[in-house]
Amino acid sequence: MSKHKPQFSIQRTEEFIQKCNELSKVYGRMVDLINAIDWALERMPHLYTQITTDYYLLKTGQLSNPNFPKLKIMYKIIASENKVILIDIDDEV
Repeated sequence: MSKHKPQFSIQRTEEFIQKCNELSKVYGRMVDLINAIDWALERMPHLYTQITTDYYLLKTGQLSNPNFPKLKIMYKIIASENKVILIDIDDEV
């Protein structure tokens, strides 16, 4: 399995989309951060902290700066469909 080509598709819940829109009002480069998160999860979703079966947590603390917040992102992997569902996103501040 190549780590350079997307292996998983990304799907977002309505709650995730709504929270991203709210965070985008505060952080000007939120779209860039979400694009980077999508890139990583399309290729290596199992790399991050497993909470329970199929549920994971990604924290962006190492990327934070005035333009990029510290975020906690909860997602689910549906391996049989090669799909990652972004469930929730919260600012860690």
